Amino acid sequence: MSSNRVNLSNVQGDIIIALQKRYEAFWFCTLKSDPGSIKGLRKKLKSDLLPLITTTQGVIDTQKVIADYQQNLKEGEDKKWLPITHVNLGFTFDGLEKLGLKAEEIPNGKNGVFSKGQPVDAVDNLGDPIKNSTRFGRCWMGTCRNLFFAEAMSGLVISMDSISMAKIKGVNARPEDEKAGIVEPNVILLGYTAATGNSTDLDPYQAWLKDGSFMAFRELRQLVPEFQSFCAETAKKFEHLNISGEFIAARIIGRWKSGAPISLAPNEDNPELSGSQDFDYSDELKQERCPYAAHIRYFLIAIQMRLESHKLRVGFLQCVFSKLSGKQTHASVVDPTRITALPYVASW
Repeated sequence: MSSNRVNLSNVQGDIIIALQKRYEAFWFCTLKSDPGSIKGLRKKLKSDLLPLITTTQGVIDTQKVIADYQQNLKEGEDKKWLPITHVNLGFTFDGLEKLGLKAEEIPNGKNGVFSKGQPVDAVDNLGDPIKNSTRFGRCWMGTCRNLFFAEAMSGLVISMDSISMAKIKGVNARPEDEKAGIVEPNVILLGYTAATGNSTDLDPYQAWLKDGSFMAFRELRQLVPEFQSFCAETAKKFEHLNISGEFIAARIIGRWKSGAPISLAPNEDNPELSGSQDFDYSDELKQERCPYAAHIRYFLIAIQMRLESHKLRVGFLQCVFSKLSGKQTHASVVDPTRITALPYVASW
């Protein structure tokens, strides 16, 4: 068996194939430090929690269950939501240490980014606004101490959810995915050999990380009315060209509201292309269809240049920006007294 053959039963779901979900709940917990509590948690992890964790193979099996249900649906019978529940689990550097792992058994990343934690990194490297009394980003102070839900709306939102999932060689990649980009398992999963031949075998101390991945969590504000207003006002400046605010938005993002890429639908939206990733910019050197500055275009260039050195996940920000233009601009009611934000999760 090839060393790069992925054991789908050992990889958590949603890392390389999206979970089937309509609602999503995030729990952020702090482990107690006393030996009794840690011992009890370790026991519960093994007996109760680990059997609940969804694997990639479990996601594939669920896809088959849904497909069978839809195929066997009788004419005139109302569709219903199947009772499906998925579970993922992750730990911070501090959490792993509390569970008993030694520092040398935990990968720390460049400049110790994993041990520092995301709140500090968000302030130092991403410029998040901070709460002076704690120097932590404001978005981390409330939501990460409580449970909150990400509720998927109907129609477009559900079909758009996994538009930019990475295509992994030997897992979910097909020949027609070449244009969108096929990545080696080692780009996302730990313990695999790089395509260059350079070994990425784990340190003996870190063998337990095989098939694991790192997770980044971000809560991004959704400035939907502001974005719509900006695009509408910009379009007015070009009334003589008979263009709309939606056209301006598509040029900024690189995709229309439906998700259709403007490289394939340059002049008007085409919902039939909503999930298409079969395109690149090799025949578009003068930005006739997709501007150089469109989010999905300039980010893709950066990804291709730094993929191996930084192990970034292909398509993550493409997914974020397509959601900003596709999902959130469909909001019919906006409460001006509340800040609207959505959580985004990426593995790399």
